[in-house]
Amino acid sequence: MPAVNFPVLGTLLSIMITALVGCDSRAQRSENLKQIGQALHSYHSAYKQLPSADGWCSAIAPYVENETKEKLPPLGAAEQLPACFQSNAENGGETNIFAVVDPSSVFPPPPTKAIRFRDVFDGLASTMCMIELPNRDGVSRDDAKVTPDDALVALQQVESGRVAHVLMCDGAVIPFVPEISPALFRSLVTRADGETIEMFLQ
Repeated sequence: MPAVNFPVLGTLLSIMITALVGCDSRAQRSENLKQIGQALHSYHSAYKQLPSADGWCSAIAPYVENETKEKLPPLGAAEQLPACFQSNAENGGETNIFAVVDPSSVFPPPPTKAIRFRDVFDGLASTMCMIELPNRDGVSRDDAKVTPDDALVALQQVESGRVAHVLMCDGAVIPFVPEISPALFRSLVTRADGETIEMFLQ
C-alpha cells in the first residue's frame, strides 16, 4: 500500500474547501442581487418609475420578498437594510451594491427626472442598473452609487479569481471579470445608445 503524503493531502483539501466556500459565496452574492432586482421591479410596478439614485436602497428595501404593487414608504433611517443588501453582517447599514449613476444610465443624477423601463430603448436585457463590487468597502445606504468610470476602475482591480456581479434591468445577474472590455462595459451602462450585448458578441 503506497504511503500517504499527509502534508500534500492537507494542502489539496484546503484548496478544495476554499474553492467550495468561494463558489458558495458567489452563489449567495448572485442571489442577493436577484432579490434586489425583484424588489426594483416591484417598486417600478407601484410607482411606474425607478427610484432616484439618491436613497434607492431605502426606497426599494420594503419590496424585498414583497411583490405588492402598492406604494410602500421608504425604509426609515433607523431601520436595518435587508440581508441581501448587506456587505458586512456586523454593520447592517452598509452595502457594496451600487447604482451606476450617469446621465445616460437608468439612474441619472438628480434632479433629472426618474427613468421608466419604457425609456430603456436598448432593451432591459442589455442595460445595467446595479453593480456589486467585492473589493469595495461597504458604504452607507445614502452613498450606494458609483459613476461608470469609477465602477470600471474598481472592477479592473478585482483580484484574480474573483468576480463582480452586475444586475441587468431585466433582473438577470451576470458575473463580470476584471478583463471586461471598457467599450462593452460602457455600452451596458447606457440605456438608449442603440447598442446591445449581441453586437459585441458577433
